[in-house]
Amino acid sequence: MENEIELCYFRLEENIENYEISKETSKNLSKTDFNFSDKYRISYKNKRLKIIKNENYIPNFYNLKENGNISNITAIIGKNGSGKSVLLHLLTQILFTNHYKNYNFILVLKHENKFKIYLEKELAKNIQIECEEKPKIISYEQRETADSICKSVTDKMTTIYSSNVLNIRNRQILPSKFNNHFINVSLEEAIYKKYGNTQRLLNRGLINEQYIDERFLYSQNIQEAKKEMTIRNLVYLNEDRIFNFENLTMVPKCYNQMGMFESSLDELRYFRKKIDDKNEKLVGHLDIEPSDKEKQIYEKLLEKIINTKDKEKVIYTVQFILIDQFFEELYNEMNTNLIIAYMKEILNEIQDDEPEKMFLSFLDKIIKLNQNKLRAICQKTYRTETINSWMDEWNQFFTGINKKYIKTIENLKKIIDANETEIICNELFSKESNLKKDTILKSFIPIILLSKKQIKMFCDIVKHDKNLLNMFNIEFKGLSSGEQALLNLYSSFYVAIHNDKIGTNKNLLIILDEPDLYFHPEWQRKLIYLIIKFFNTNYADRNIQIIFTSNSPYVLSDLKKDSVITLGKQENERTFAGNILYLLLDKYFMEDTIGAFSEEKIRNLIGKIKNKDITADDIKMIDEIGENLIRNNINEMRDKYDKN
Repeated sequence: MENEIELCYFRLEENIENYEISKETSKNLSKTDFNFSDKYRISYKNKRLKIIKNENYIPNFYNLKENGNISNITAIIGKNGSGKSVLLHLLTQILFTNHYKNYNFILVLKHENKFKIYLEKELAKNIQIECEEKPKIISYEQRETADSICKSVTDKMTTIYSSNVLNIRNRQILPSKFNNHFINVSLEEAIYKKYGNTQRLLNRGLINEQYIDERFLYSQNIQEAKKEMTIRNLVYLNEDRIFNFENLTMVPKCYNQMGMFESSLDELRYFRKKIDDKNEKLVGHLDIEPSDKEKQIYEKLLEKIINTKDKEKVIYTVQFILIDQFFEELYNEMNTNLIIAYMKEILNEIQDDEPEKMFLSFLDKIIKLNQNKLRAICQKTYRTETINSWMDEWNQFFTGINKKYIKTIENLKKIIDANETEIICNELFSKESNLKKDTILKSFIPIILLSKKQIKMFCDIVKHDKNLLNMFNIEFKGLSSGEQALLNLYSSFYVAIHNDKIGTNKNLLIILDEPDLYFHPEWQRKLIYLIIKFFNTNYADRNIQIIFTSNSPYVLSDLKKDSVITLGKQENERTFAGNILYLLLDKYFMEDTIGAFSEEKIRNLIGKIKNKDITADDIKMIDEIGENLIRNNINEMRDKYDKN
């Protein structure tokens, strides 16, 4: 492909001294030749850098069609702790940030049919280069600089990074001016961008921010990850139906795994009361008890849930949950009793009898506040110079929360009233049970099922109404765990296609950190094929180079030996179309061919045979041994010691 860019080689010329990195990792990464291009073999020894063409290179090898777009795939294989993720971290830091100054390295890129060699200034003075083509040498000094040393090249390519490994390092590049051509589609990155700012707290003013932050942050991180991945999956499935799922299942998040209803609002009130009791000086007392009108809304909804049939029961339960969530969000914002009292006053003015009408009436009233009264509250609560800004903030909040919940109510009706929507009331107890208001929500789980034909409608809705994803867990019924993991991978890269950062860049470097982490061995066996098929199809107009890490030997059978970097091992053997069983039995992956527990049990059994302490239960255990050779050898040992 014209103007193709390829990462060819990397070598770290000194040990990494870092409290996060073990000595073994440092040893595996230092003074080692890492070749990422199948076209060349590059090595460095005795101040001589040698670049030669790979005689075993096969053009278009990693493609399913002629003249495919994948230039090469490189797998970095190694045990846990061998340095796979660290190597990826080093590469991204050097390629895209000014952190390269921290390392002494040799880096080789191919750009516009010319090798570009990056290395430290002192090393550049003494190095000898053997290459048929005249390369360009770019040297650097270990000092502060504004951009990456490779910026002139990396500006013409885009790197898309994905990791299944959750740790701080895998954010890779902090949000900054450096990452203009670096897209991190890992869920951890999505979480960090929203919650990583320590100044972003979930409450303000008189509420103890530290306590509230600790109370909510971790669970919100998890929920944010689920929401982000759900949206990605929906967007991808809306365009590509290769995954044969049965339906979309919507289950309210307030029902935990045991099927028990949990009101987040009640927990919020309890937690605030506990803070008030223990930290009165920090928080002050907040009047968070529900008003009579709020109780009336809940009571009327519970009556309807008790006295209606399945579909209506689910509809009223969803209303209950929506209203409960609204009041949680409302009270969570309230930081003064005067504002709380004003909200209760507005609630008590409502004359409607139907719960939904009462709720809609309240939503309407909070955007028509008496501005003189609101100003009087602000004058009693805040500093004079901040009154106008607080007035603006409260008005914006009430307008926003009104639009948010009006939209969600309309969207829920659209989903529930659709012809193909199925409503299920999953009873947890017998219908004869004498259920009361305080137990009715714990007696069943409301479930909304959407057909595959409705996925476009649902996708369009949640794109513009994230509040639905706050309320419901969305599952794709019928997908195995392996299919779900593959869907997560595909959808993340599919969404990245539409990222503005890619722009007109024709060169993509795809970096995958343990993409097979959650795959069944059979799905690990298929991984290379599935990746090639995806990128041949969805990025057909781009030149693609792929680098990924793995702990698994299953992927090796689809890779040439020159495409495999095995950390901690000097020689790579032939792998392509190799027997996966033999690859698995390579001592690098497995120390033995049986489980560690069975190995210990057999060792103890042999000791008992030698001491003639064998029992009837031991003989039963011998019969359980599945490996014929081991079982026969132990029986022969028994006979030998019995005779003696």
